Amino acid sequence: WKFIVGHHPIHSNGFNGGYPDVSVMLMPLIEMYNVTAYLNGHDHSMQHIVSDETHFFTSGAGSVTHEGFTPREPALFESDESGFTAIVFDP
Repeated sequence: WKFIVGHHPIHSNGFNGGYPDVSVMLMPLIEMYNVTAYLNGHDHSMQHIVSDETHFFTSGAGSVTHEGFTPREPALFESDESGFTAIVFDP
């Protein structure tokens, strides 16, 4: 498994949406190194989006959340309630 952790989202249906400048810089690396997942905060929500076999997790709902989503991309999970993400590595 290979993970990248950043602050701003590449893919997001949340209030802020994805950041094209982050995508331009990181997507070539994600593709070149076959990265499993990109984890980020910033958008005050929780999301799980899969694009081109890479998982994009947003976990920014630790305090204030923004209500609702803009359907930019299909999501496996979206929540605009307060929460957190726990990751368990289990080969």
